Amino acid sequence: MEGAIQRTEDELKEANKRAQELSTSINQLKGDERQQTINELAEKDAEVYAGFSKASTLRRELQRFNSRIESKAGNINALNPRGLSRHAGVKQLERGNPEHTQLLSAFEEAKERKQEEIEKEVAEIVQKIEDLIE
Repeated sequence: MEGAIQRTEDELKEANKRAQELSTSINQLKGDERQQTINELAEKDAEVYAGFSKASTLRRELQRFNSRIESKAGNINALNPRGLSRHAGVKQLERGNPEHTQLLSAFEEAKERKQEEIEKEVAEIVQKIEDLIE
């Protein structure tokens, strides 16, 4: 009888030990799940922050470029083909002057080609900016 009691006590100790191990494992899993949830939420919050940070950084950089762009856009002299004017020996080419027709025509053709290149290049830059802020 004492042997049966001892076996029962040993089995009870083993069951308690196993219960403790299971409890520890469950707590570990709960901790792991909690950490995983925290990590997932942190990643989502970091994505929101990244959108804000990209936009803020881009705005700052674009503001820096704005003054440089304005100085180029405000260059009224760029509308007058100075090299061709000098070639013709005048300050400014005149549209009504038949001697200037060939020069103005060459300028218009070159200007149109450049404008097409510019529009393509600017469209690519704008697309990259669009992709960046999305």
